[in-house]
Amino acid sequence: MEKDELWHHHEGASVSLHLLDDTQGYRVVRLGAVSDSGGSERPSVFVPAGTWQAAVPHYEQASYVLVGNTVAPGFSFSDWQLADGAAIEALSARHPDARDALMRYARAPR
Repeated sequence: MEKDELWHHHEGASVSLHLLDDTQGYRVVRLGAVSDSGGSERPSVFVPAGTWQAAVPHYEQASYVLVGNTVAPGFSFSDWQLADGAAIEALSARHPDARDALMRYARAPR
């Protein structure tokens, strides 16, 4: 996504956000209800423009997840990109620590 995003947890299970960019590298942030986690989860997470991301729900906590996403200055499908095989290989080469997550969460090329 070429725009900044702010993810919000509203209710239900928490979500692990797998984030990857050339500035901060690969990281996983847990989005969820702070009161349920002892401080390990955050109710909102800022994702800078240009960050590849995957959201993985933790359904062992609840049978549903309700999250929201605020995009600024506004969402447009023309700014959105699904990683293809070439992008996955390029990202894996630059960020070998993210290779397992890329292979697990990226859609297989068709």
